[in-house]
Amino acid sequence: MKNLALKLTKEIGCASVRIQELMNQKVFPDEEFENQKKKEIYEESKYYHKAQHGLLRISKYTFNRTADLDRKCLSKHGVELSFYDHGYDYGILDMDKSADESSSTAKIWQVNFASERAFTEWGSESRSQEAAMVIEMPLLHKASLFLDRCQDIDSTLLHKTPDHTTVLTPILFENVPQWVSICNGQKEFITWDKKNNVISMMAPYGGDGVYKELEIMFLLITLFAGFGGIIKRGQKDKSTITRVHTGNWGCGNMRNNKELIYLAQIYVADVLGIDQLVFHCTDEKLMQNAIQKWKTISDNLSFFEIVQIFTEYQFTWRA
Repeated sequence: MKNLALKLTKEIGCASVRIQELMNQKVFPDEEFENQKKKEIYEESKYYHKAQHGLLRISKYTFNRTADLDRKCLSKHGVELSFYDHGYDYGILDMDKSADESSSTAKIWQVNFASERAFTEWGSESRSQEAAMVIEMPLLHKASLFLDRCQDIDSTLLHKTPDHTTVLTPILFENVPQWVSICNGQKEFITWDKKNNVISMMAPYGGDGVYKELEIMFLLITLFAGFGGIIKRGQKDKSTITRVHTGNWGCGNMRNNKELIYLAQIYVADVLGIDQLVFHCTDEKLMQNAIQKWKTISDNLSFFEIVQIFTEYQFTWRA
């Protein structure tokens, strides 16, 4: 049966850039690094990959507001959940890689916990998840700079439409070279050709007390746009398995409720048809609460019915 939930996701831009172009210092100067230590790591890792080739693909997605949101189209598929008690340690992920993950028909994604723009933590002292990703995959920031030079797509995750409404636009980066692995504060240089897929998404922020309906809608719209984009990219590549690595998305400085964030990611991944959702460093009790709520949500609901259900749970922002 055709997954009608995918109609809630709309592609609004795509681009490709050659890896060598991003590495070209005349086009994207390495002096963009403001932090000397990060610059040293970049220069050393670049040495191993100075002859690396290939295309880095970028696409941007939004929530399709023209879809029939009252239609009961959100059928549950049964996403598989798994958990790791460590962070985004790609080295461990490689060692644990299953036969399915090593298949050319499997597509693995990592969620980037972004702010209003994708991959701005280029040279700062920040130790955020986004800053760590830029150390491990430094061409992500150069890809962000590339987007800002494009006419039809840029690195902004929030857009204002002509009628002054806000449009959420998660960005997908495919075939991103990973040059460094960071584990428990220890770094290891990767000397082989390793590529990752990353989705940059912005969580709600600035709330207080109980989540309002519009805040719940912001959260779900972002996930439908971003996770739906992952599925659509997999369909274009004829992937048979889609796995997404995520965790406490938006639960740091943005102060989101962890149980709500877990539940929203699980439910949206479920109805969109993502095969496997891998959580890192989650709160076990809150995760179990989220899973129980997920299991009780009825099948075949409309988008607005889901917004109402999530609102009625009365989740509260962290102080």
